[in-house]
Amino acid sequence: MAEIDPIEGADPTPADLGDASYGRRLSDKVLAAFNHAYAQGRAEVADLLLQSLNQCRQIEGEARTGAALEKARLWMLFVQARDRYAELRKKGGAGAAEAARLMTEAYRRWADG
Repeated sequence: MAEIDPIEGADPTPADLGDASYGRRLSDKVLAAFNHAYAQGRAEVADLLLQSLNQCRQIEGEARTGAALEKARLWMLFVQARDRYAELRKKGGAGAAEAARLMTEAYRRWADG
């Protein structure tokens, strides 16, 4: 059996990873992971990813990462509105229609942001 040189091929290409988004900025990838963790209720993981976004801001600069941090804030507002709507709907309480409207507005702000 031939030995494999650990250095050769150590820098995978996007094709190697099967991911077309490999070339995106690190902050974009961290933001996507944050959105997923926060939406799933994984608060500790989401907090660590938000800290990572702040570190990306120091490396990439405010102009690039500031937008990602704003998108994270808008996502948090949407998820909170979504959870509030789900809670009111489950209880069958008054205010579910208003909560749905607020959730829709929060989603639009996130999508437009």
